[in-house]
Amino acid sequence: MKHRLCIYPIIALLFTCTIPAAQAQTVAEGESAIVYAMPKIVFGFEIEYEKQTQEIGIFYQYSERYLGTKDVVTENKTVYTIKNIRLLTKTVADESRKYKITPDKNLLNCYVTLNEKGILCAINDHAPANTSKQKKEEAAKSPTPVGPSLMPLGEEQMFANSIAKMAEGTAKQIYRIRESRINLLSGDVDQLPADGLSFRTVLDEMARTEKELCELFIGKTTTETLREVIEITPANDVNQSILARFSTHSGLVPKNDLGGTPIFLSIKANKQEYLPLTEKGKQQTAALFYNLPGSARVTVSQGQTVYVDKEVTVPQFGISVPLPVELFTKSDVKIQFNPKTGALLKIEK
Repeated sequence: MKHRLCIYPIIALLFTCTIPAAQAQTVAEGESAIVYAMPKIVFGFEIEYEKQTQEIGIFYQYSERYLGTKDVVTENKTVYTIKNIRLLTKTVADESRKYKITPDKNLLNCYVTLNEKGILCAINDHAPANTSKQKKEEAAKSPTPVGPSLMPLGEEQMFANSIAKMAEGTAKQIYRIRESRINLLSGDVDQLPADGLSFRTVLDEMARTEKELCELFIGKTTTETLREVIEITPANDVNQSILARFSTHSGLVPKNDLGGTPIFLSIKANKQEYLPLTEKGKQQTAALFYNLPGSARVTVSQGQTVYVDKEVTVPQFGISVPLPVELFTKSDVKIQFNPKTGALLKIEK
């Protein structure tokens, strides 16, 4: 008899199934067996925060006199603000709950389908389709290199003998740009740009130069969005544990840095329990196991702000439930399992 090997995007093996006992298994050296694991979830808390940097302009004291505004940056400072905290999850193999499928000539041959993590997906069937929407992860963008900061001033301003004279000359340059823009838009110039693209290029260059000159008075503000992920594998209840600390002056800081305000994490576990055996109940010889997952209420907060308050399925809070050998000896069956939770999805004869 030729054994066939099914090739799927995940691992598929032809083997006969039997497991002698209802607990995690070990494999002896040289023993013929297929080893699979129950799934385990890992929480990833993505903290998204904003870094705002303010730089004063060298002419900020003359902004009201020449530009008519008091809304200016008066000191160099950096401020960090939390924008959001999201709960992400990923599935890994639970090394503490591994089981083996060993040959037994009295059982029917069956196809055992595992995924790349070694988690059981199906018996005599394809792996269940993944219908969950995968979040597209944006590649982290490296900060754009910044060269030396040069003031966009002309010869007249650069050779002025005082800051006041430089400010006055710079203001006049701003007024000339504004007047040139008005003349260009009204058509009151000797020669207009050749086409629409050239016209737009000239206007954009005027706007860029005016902005740089105005920043010498009102100051410059830059904003950068940052993201960091903190991973935690839930095992038990967590009550108001410090996930991280956040400082408006330094951003995300270590948990032992008392200069930051704590971000609290709570996990209320809802673990599955085995039902007591009735008088007629009896333990059966298991062929393989599936998982009856538990759940947890996950809360993340800082002060009065709650960023996460969500009920999540947690496979490791579940129990391993055996499927009896008789299920496989009576007839050929198809079985599907959820590779993310280990739950039994369907049995077809």
